[in-house]
Amino acid sequence: MPRSYWRDLHRIDEIRARNKPKEAPKEPEKAPFFLKTQAGLNPVFVKPDEEDNSSSNKRRLDDSAMDLTRCVLSTMLERAEEDDSWDGVLDYLLGLGSSGVDLEMNLLEGEDDLRRCIAFFTTSIATDSKFEVLQAYVGLFLKKHGDVLVESPELSPLLGKLKEAEKTRLERLSHLFNQSLCLIK
Repeated sequence: MPRSYWRDLHRIDEIRARNKPKEAPKEPEKAPFFLKTQAGLNPVFVKPDEEDNSSSNKRRLDDSAMDLTRCVLSTMLERAEEDDSWDGVLDYLLGLGSSGVDLEMNLLEGEDDLRRCIAFFTTSIATDSKFEVLQAYVGLFLKKHGDVLVESPELSPLLGKLKEAEKTRLERLSHLFNQSLCLIK
């Protein structure tokens, strides 16, 4: 796992600000004139009324496609909770880039999604070896949803369990580091 992957998750806002264009793109002064045609063996010119209807249908399709892509992480968390197997969720997140993980974390909504995500982090931190990337995910999750987590009395006990899992994992890592130092000296 490249270090830049999990390190950039904490700085995603800075990266977006840096990559933001300094001025808006300019429209060409004179665009060529084209008549819209309908695809087919015999091209037919499209009337302006038909053009408006087809564009509204495209908008509806785009909205429905957005609904389908909105729930990928949420759906995976729900399935993983039912099966009690969180490996697929971690594999999915590892397959995404930094901006993809940021988008998925932004799209989590509702206390059920947040509860499932906390359960995923708690279980994964306790059992998995990808500690650094999990810490980056937890940091991003808390950054995005911290205000909701603080206000929710139902999620507070789950955050306590997450804290205990992290504490246990850090103690284990500290013990391994101390063993390594002992071997070096």
